[in-house]
Amino acid sequence: MIIVIEGGDQAGKLTQSTMLEKSLKKQKIKTKLFHFPDYDTPIGKEIRK
Repeated sequence: MIIVIEGGDQAGKLTQSTMLEKSLKKQKIKTKLFHFPDYDTPIGKEIRK
């Protein structure tokens, strides 16, 4: 299953995705949280400019 959360800057995406991940883990469901774009990569740093 893939769940995508979209929204504008400062809309609470990280808050909601973190809460969802915590809830799923409590239910013994494996999770992996990704952030896009990854601003720590060279390309991400260019995007941030």
